[in-house]
Amino acid sequence: MFDHAATRAEQERVIQALRDKCDILWAQLDALYFAYVEPGWPPPGAFRIEAKHSEGNRG
Repeated sequence: MFDHAATRAEQERVIQALRDKCDILWAQLDALYFAYVEPGWPPPGAFRIEAKHSEGNRG
């Protein structure tokens, strides 16, 4: 950071950009958790993991 952001104002912008990036990543993680873990309501057309068939149901 210090090599590219020499002034205090530039350093503050870098820190704010990092905070924004973390907020976006946390929002994505929350959305994925909500869709696929709890309560597990993936949006229409989203990737879905197929349930594996048990040994007795092979055909």
